[in-house]
Amino acid sequence: MLKRGFKIALVQMKVGADKAQNIETAVREIHKAKSQGAHIVALPECFNSPYGTSFKIALVQMKVGADKAQNIETAVREIHKAKSQGAHIVALPECFNSPYGTKWFPEYAEEVRVSGTVPERCGGALYNTCTVWDGSGKLLAQHRKMHLFDIDIPDKITFRESEVLSAGDQITTFEYQGVKIGVGICYDLRFSEMAHLMAKQGCSVLIYPAAFNMTTGPKHWELLAKARANDEQLWVALVSPARDTEAGYVAWGHSTLVDPWANVVAKLDEKPGTLLADVDLSIVEEVRSQIPVRVQRRTDVYDTVLKTKC
Repeated sequence: MLKRGFKIALVQMKVGADKAQNIETAVREIHKAKSQGAHIVALPECFNSPYGTSFKIALVQMKVGADKAQNIETAVREIHKAKSQGAHIVALPECFNSPYGTKWFPEYAEEVRVSGTVPERCGGALYNTCTVWDGSGKLLAQHRKMHLFDIDIPDKITFRESEVLSAGDQITTFEYQGVKIGVGICYDLRFSEMAHLMAKQGCSVLIYPAAFNMTTGPKHWELLAKARANDEQLWVALVSPARDTEAGYVAWGHSTLVDPWANVVAKLDEKPGTLLADVDLSIVEEVRSQIPVRVQRRTDVYDTVLKTKC
């Protein structure tokens, strides 16, 4: 049980068009962080694919027979073919004789807990989804990005995730060795109500895989991390892709860890790397006891209420 604290690693990696290379990089950094004593490893938003709403997808409609080896051989051949044709995402049919939804990471989740996001196809919709696995490969939590990044800053950036993605509708928390942790994705960070609801559910740490850009990053990345930490008097971790200036969407980088006093205790620059730092949970109670806003809120006048079932 992690009653007093734990070590967290925020992997800031460069994400390119080569999905296999992205996953290989993520796996390497996961094992590296584990060897350095990390209890939790967080990967950035869209760690397996370039970030953007405009991309090429390949839907492989294949014949599935009784020969498992043949099914896999067919799938692999079609994947390579799609990749050679410029596909960013290749979708195979459900139950093509390989574990659904656990093609890569359960093998590694047996050894270390991982969070990051990937595009998820479900019921004809696409979600930006973060999954969290325990050491036995059991799915602990699945968060679908609730707030979609639809913005228009003239002469800077226009982006509409809603043209491709659907929004989630659940607040997501999970427990790891006695510690309650909340998960949000990127634009979710801007909504204090969401962070407050996770704190009300007992969270001491909030983790946000996120890909802020070169316009919003320098203005709001650290500001919002500090704001959420200060508002709810808890730890906030932001994990970003590394900056790739040749990408269609250039990420800000600067993965950051903020303590409940709203101090930045550790951060990276824009280059690939892993942030490894200790999370001292005693600071949560220290801040909450010295500045007791949690018990001073006028819930007789105002309140934040969860309307959907978690």
